Amino acid sequence: MSALSLAGIGIYTPQTARDREMWRQLRFFCESEPQAFGRNPETGHVTGSAFVLSPDMKCVLLTHHRKLDRWLQLGGHCDGIADAAFVELKEAYEESGLPRIKPLSDQVFDVDIHAIPENA
Repeated sequence: MSALSLAGIGIYTPQTARDREMWRQLRFFCESEPQAFGRNPETGHVTGSAFVLSPDMKCVLLTHHRKLDRWLQLGGHCDGIADAAFVELKEAYEESGLPRIKPLSDQVFDVDIHAIPENA
């Protein structure tokens, strides 16, 4: 599989048909929505998240999302910053309280497009 690149998102290597479809939808959204990295709930928006692993890579740090009542990886809204990689790391630091986080890769790990309930 060949790596794909998208401004503001990064480099991604889809592995499955689902991955390719998620990337296609994300690319279309980012290219057609002027506020893709904003926070408009009516059009949708890009967020960035990070899987923070223990040093032995056996555990992942999750946070409880109060409004969704679900455990999720660390992350958040881009808030106008068109650099998902920066947002991912910023949110990981803010939400974990860890003093040092070492990225394992400069590539996108996963792309997921999902609906969030209106009041979440």
